[in-house]
Amino acid sequence: GFQRYSVGYRHMMRWYTLQIWNYFADLNARRPTGCSYKYVMRMDEESFILSPINYDLFDFMKSNNYAYGYRLCSYELSPGQKSWNEYTKQPQAAGVQPYSPFKGRCGFYNNFFIAEIDFFRSAPVYAFLQWADQQGCIYRDRLSDLVLQSIAVYSFCPPGRVHRFLDFTYEHVTRSQPSGCPWWGAIQAGYNDHQGQERIANWARVNVYEKKCQVQTPVHLYKVRVVDMMEPDLSPTFAHLPHHIAGRLRLAEVSAGLVDVVGKGELSGGALDVQV
Repeated sequence: GFQRYSVGYRHMMRWYTLQIWNYFADLNARRPTGCSYKYVMRMDEESFILSPINYDLFDFMKSNNYAYGYRLCSYELSPGQKSWNEYTKQPQAAGVQPYSPFKGRCGFYNNFFIAEIDFFRSAPVYAFLQWADQQGCIYRDRLSDLVLQSIAVYSFCPPGRVHRFLDFTYEHVTRSQPSGCPWWGAIQAGYNDHQGQERIANWARVNVYEKKCQVQTPVHLYKVRVVDMMEPDLSPTFAHLPHHIAGRLRLAEVSAGLVDVVGKGELSGGALDVQV
């Protein structure tokens, strides 16, 4: 069922699951540039930050002691449940919470993320990722870096060290061909983007309505959604909203697939004992 994903694509997933942390650990040990790296930031070629960010993202992560930061949710963790259940039976997983309910949860849509290298190199996290790699989950089952990174963060990182950026407008959208209609992904306004509402409306006009894409509001997983996301939809545990925003957050977005679906806020952050 995964023939359309090339070996090269699976190499990429393995890189972001495991190899990237080894690369930077080795770089920090050798220090050929004289620098030591604390964080890694990923920004895919189809990702766009569409509004100004007037602070240093890395300083923000460090000053708040965050280990993982992300922008969007993609509710596609279910394929990882079987592997996680199997891992918790392994000797190296002693003391790890078994059978965590990942089904339906927000997977961190990791085309954009900022991560602390030491967290992913820590013994319990690295043991899980290395086990998944040795089992061939990435190549055989197409268990993605999104799934494996997200499971690692949910399982081993305190919720207070996970942050969802909501202040800047961000786009990562995969389009159907030849129509050009959004098929998977989202563009979502940020609360510090004073032109965000207008920006999303213009994007929807050009990329949805003028292309005559099928639209259903508020929710249909495989049609385009043009909606306003309210605070309960936006990872309330991880958002760490400033006081002047908390309680009245509303962000315009265009989304498709399982990315940022309205009404799933209770599944987009928080402790793993939530029943789903």
